[in-house]
Amino acid sequence: MIYVLTKADLVWNRAMSDHPGSGVGDRHLCAMAEPYGRIMGSGVSAVMDTSSPEEVQQAAEAFDYLGLSDLAALTRRLVDADWCSEDDLEDRLNRTFWGLEHALDGAFERKYAESPEDFDAVVADGVDRQPGSWSPGGGHGKSICVGELIVHERDVLCSQRDACPGIMPVVLHSRSRLHSEA
Repeated sequence: MIYVLTKADLVWNRAMSDHPGSGVGDRHLCAMAEPYGRIMGSGVSAVMDTSSPEEVQQAAEAFDYLGLSDLAALTRRLVDADWCSEDDLEDRLNRTFWGLEHALDGAFERKYAESPEDFDAVVADGVDRQPGSWSPGGGHGKSICVGELIVHERDVLCSQRDACPGIMPVVLHSRSRLHSEA
Protein backbone atom coordinates (compact mmCIF):
# COMPACT_ATOMS: atom_id res chain seq x y z
CA MET A 1 0.00 0.00 0.00
CA ILE A 2 1.34 3.41 -0.94
CA TYR A 3 1.14 6.13 1.68
CA VAL A 4 -0.50 9.26 0.31
CA LEU A 5 0.24 12.36 2.32
CA THR A 6 -2.83 13.77 4.04
CA LYS A 7 -3.80 17.43 3.90
CA ALA A 8 -2.52 17.71 7.48
CA ASP A 9 0.83 16.25 6.36
CA LEU A 10 1.05 18.87 3.61
CA VAL A 11 0.21 21.70 6.03
CA TRP A 12 2.91 20.48 8.44
CA ASN A 13 5.49 20.14 5.65
CA ARG A 14 4.60 23.58 4.28
CA ALA A 15 5.20 25.13 7.72
CA MET A 16 8.66 23.57 7.84
CA SER A 17 9.54 24.88 4.37
CA ASP A 18 10.71 28.23 3.06
CA HIS A 19 7.14 29.03 1.97
CA PRO A 20 4.88 28.68 5.03
CA GLY A 21 1.23 29.63 4.98
CA SER A 22 -0.17 32.82 6.47
CA GLY A 23 -3.01 31.48 8.64
CA VAL A 24 -2.70 31.75 12.41
CA GLY A 25 -2.04 28.01 12.68
CA ASP A 26 0.53 28.15 9.87
CA ARG A 27 2.34 31.02 11.62
CA HIS A 28 2.50 29.08 14.89
CA LEU A 29 3.89 25.97 13.17
CA CYS A 30 6.47 28.05 11.31
CA ALA A 31 7.55 29.82 14.52
CA MET A 32 8.02 26.46 16.20
CA ALA A 33 9.98 24.83 13.37
CA GLU A 34 13.57 25.97 13.93
CA PRO A 35 13.73 25.83 17.75
CA TYR A 36 11.88 22.50 17.80
CA GLY A 37 14.15 21.01 15.14
CA ARG A 38 17.27 22.13 16.99
CA ILE A 39 16.07 20.63 20.27
CA MET A 40 15.10 17.34 18.65
CA GLY A 41 18.42 17.13 16.82
CA SER A 42 20.86 18.40 19.44
CA GLY A 43 19.07 18.65 22.78
CA VAL A 44 17.58 21.41 24.88
CA SER A 45 20.82 23.25 25.63
CA ALA A 46 21.59 23.70 21.92
CA VAL A 47 18.46 25.69 21.08
CA MET A 48 19.96 28.99 22.18
CA ASP A 49 22.93 28.44 19.84
CA THR A 50 20.75 28.97 16.77
CA SER A 51 17.57 30.62 18.05
CA SER A 52 17.01 33.99 19.66
CA PRO A 53 15.13 34.25 22.97
CA GLU A 54 12.19 35.68 21.00
CA GLU A 55 12.16 32.68 18.64
CA VAL A 56 12.17 30.27 21.57
CA GLN A 57 9.30 32.21 23.19
CA GLN A 58 7.35 32.06 19.90
CA ALA A 59 7.91 28.30 19.77
CA ALA A 60 6.49 28.09 23.30
CA GLU A 61 3.45 30.11 22.17
CA ALA A 62 2.99 27.61 19.34
CA PHE A 63 2.98 24.72 21.82
CA ASP A 64 0.38 26.62 23.89
CA TYR A 65 -1.71 27.15 20.74
CA LEU A 66 -1.65 23.38 20.17
CA GLY A 67 -2.78 22.73 23.75
CA LEU A 68 0.59 21.53 25.06
CA SER A 69 0.96 23.91 28.01
CA ASP A 70 3.59 21.89 29.91
CA LEU A 71 5.74 21.64 26.78
CA ALA A 72 5.31 25.40 26.32
CA ALA A 73 6.33 26.10 29.93
CA LEU A 74 9.41 23.89 29.61
CA THR A 75 10.40 25.60 26.35
CA ARG A 76 10.13 29.03 28.01
CA ARG A 77 12.50 27.86 30.76
CA LEU A 78 15.21 27.12 28.19
CA VAL A 79 15.82 30.82 27.50
CA ASP A 80 17.28 31.47 30.95
CA ALA A 81 18.45 27.98 31.91
CA ASP A 82 21.71 27.83 33.85
CA TRP A 83 23.21 24.64 32.45
CA CYS A 84 25.98 24.65 35.07
CA SER A 85 23.60 24.79 38.05
CA GLU A 86 22.98 21.04 38.21
CA ASP A 87 25.03 18.17 36.83
CA ASP A 88 22.09 16.36 35.27
CA LEU A 89 19.89 19.33 34.34
CA GLU A 90 20.32 18.91 30.60
CA ASP A 91 19.63 15.17 30.72
CA ARG A 92 16.49 15.67 32.82
CA LEU A 93 15.17 18.46 30.61
CA ASN A 94 15.91 16.45 27.45
CA ARG A 95 13.97 13.46 28.80
CA THR A 96 11.13 15.74 29.86
CA PHE A 97 10.99 17.60 26.53
CA TRP A 98 11.08 14.39 24.51
CA GLY A 99 8.42 12.81 26.72
CA LEU A 100 6.08 15.79 26.37
CA GLU A 101 6.86 16.03 22.65
CA HIS A 102 5.31 12.59 22.04
CA ALA A 103 1.96 14.38 21.84
CA LEU A 104 3.00 17.02 19.27
CA ASP A 105 1.88 15.17 16.12
CA GLY A 106 -1.46 14.30 17.68
CA ALA A 107 -1.94 17.84 19.03
CA PHE A 108 -1.36 19.28 15.56
CA GLU A 109 -3.65 16.71 13.91
CA ARG A 110 -6.38 17.47 16.48
CA LYS A 111 -6.02 21.25 16.02
CA TYR A 112 -6.11 20.90 12.23
CA ALA A 113 -9.25 18.74 12.43
CA GLU A 114 -10.97 21.12 14.88
CA SER A 115 -9.90 24.43 13.29
CA PRO A 116 -8.97 23.96 9.63
CA GLU A 117 -9.77 27.64 9.04
CA ASP A 118 -6.64 28.51 11.07
CA PHE A 119 -4.51 27.13 8.23
CA ASP A 120 -4.21 28.14 4.59
CA ALA A 121 -5.95 25.69 2.28
CA VAL A 122 -3.89 22.97 0.69
CA VAL A 123 -3.35 23.61 -3.01
CA ALA A 124 -5.30 21.12 -5.12
CA ASP A 125 -2.91 18.81 -6.93
CA GLY A 126 -5.27 16.20 -8.37
CA VAL A 127 -4.51 13.67 -5.63
CA ASP A 128 -7.38 12.40 -3.48
CA ARG A 129 -6.14 13.23 0.02
CA GLN A 130 -7.66 12.50 3.42
CA PRO A 131 -7.90 15.51 5.76
CA GLY A 132 -5.66 13.94 8.40
CA SER A 133 -5.32 11.10 10.86
CA TRP A 134 -7.53 12.80 13.48
CA SER A 135 -10.40 13.18 11.02
CA PRO A 136 -12.91 10.38 10.37
CA GLY A 137 -11.62 8.02 7.72
CA GLY A 138 -8.07 9.31 7.75
CA GLY A 139 -5.80 7.02 9.74
CA HIS A 140 -3.23 5.77 7.23
CA GLY A 141 -2.26 3.07 9.69
CA LYS A 142 -2.21 5.43 12.67
CA SER A 143 -4.37 4.94 15.73
CA ILE A 144 -5.76 7.67 17.95
CA CYS A 145 -5.79 7.45 21.72
CA VAL A 146 -7.92 9.95 23.63
CA GLY A 147 -5.71 9.50 26.69
CA GLU A 148 -3.24 12.03 27.98
CA LEU A 149 0.45 11.22 28.10
CA ILE A 150 1.83 11.60 31.61
CA VAL A 151 5.56 12.23 31.71
CA HIS A 152 7.33 10.91 34.79
CA GLU A 153 11.00 11.44 35.51
CA ARG A 154 12.01 8.29 33.64
CA ASP A 155 8.85 7.07 31.93
CA VAL A 156 5.89 8.14 29.81
CA LEU A 157 2.51 6.59 30.54
CA CYS A 158 -0.97 7.07 29.10
CA SER A 159 -3.96 7.96 31.28
CA GLN A 160 -5.94 5.29 29.40
CA ARG A 161 -3.60 2.60 30.77
CA ASP A 162 -4.39 -0.79 29.17
CA ALA A 163 -6.96 0.78 26.80
CA CYS A 164 -4.16 2.74 25.08
CA PRO A 165 -2.88 1.08 21.90
CA GLY A 166 0.66 2.11 22.86
CA ILE A 167 3.08 5.00 23.11
CA MET A 168 4.73 4.93 19.71
CA PRO A 169 4.76 7.05 16.54
CA VAL A 170 1.80 5.22 14.97
CA VAL A 171 -0.44 6.06 17.96
CA LEU A 172 -1.44 9.72 18.15
CA HIS A 173 -2.02 11.36 21.52
CA SER A 174 -2.97 15.04 21.55
CA ARG A 175 -2.28 15.91 25.18
CA SER A 176 0.69 15.55 27.48
CA ARG A 177 1.57 16.80 30.94
CA LEU A 178 4.19 16.43 33.58
CA HIS A 179 3.43 14.09 36.46
CA SER A 180 3.16 16.12 39.65
CA GLU A 181 6.34 14.52 40.99
CA ALA A 182 8.40 14.87 37.79
